[in-house]
Amino acid sequence: MRYETMKEACAYLDQIPSFTKKTPLSNTGILIRKLGLSGVRQRIIHVAGTNGKGSVCAYLDSILRKSGF
Repeated sequence: MRYETMKEACAYLDQIPSFTKKTPLSNTGILIRKLGLSGVRQRIIHVAGTNGKGSVCAYLDSILRKSGF
């Protein structure tokens, strides 16, 4: 079952155009449901943009680890 869900999620991602003006937040909800995570309680940080994602993730990693997460 999980494999089918992941397969559906990949198919959904593949059909989204690579360069669009803006992807609506509803697409993220669709992806979460297709991955079967809609009922899962977890905190997610979504880092996006053109530049600096690696640095931002490294900073967040350091901050969260030092905070005990």
